[in-house]
Amino acid sequence: MKRGVAPIISTMLLIVIVVIAFSILWQSIDTWLKWQRSTVIPSLEQRIVIEDVWFRTVDGKPILITLYVRNIGGTVVNVTQVSINGAYYPMEPQSLKLGIGEGGWLNVSCSWTVGKTYEVKAFTDGGVSVEMHAKAP
Repeated sequence: MKRGVAPIISTMLLIVIVVIAFSILWQSIDTWLKWQRSTVIPSLEQRIVIEDVWFRTVDGKPILITLYVRNIGGTVVNVTQVSINGAYYPMEPQSLKLGIGEGGWLNVSCSWTVGKTYEVKAFTDGGVSVEMHAKAP
């Protein structure tokens, strides 16, 4: 008479399979949670606002737009890009690091026209953006 695997051995094999599967699942969840805590959650705490936009002239030429950006979130932010009407322009400083509650000035080299409304956007390295519409005087 042929016999199959003994009930004790089959039970032990099932327990081992379940423990290995649970270990793999636990490791995957742990890795995902660490990634969430290190990247996604801090970016959710980033909040910035453009408080003011100045249209300035240099040597009588309208070629400079100055923004005042404030960090109103719960973490340090780094403003890395500015777009005017959808186009990206160089800014000075090249990036603006703002602590919680801090504000700072950004100069954007962009020619402007009197009476025209501009869509100004600022972007952080965490993927947060804010926009403001401002009319040149």
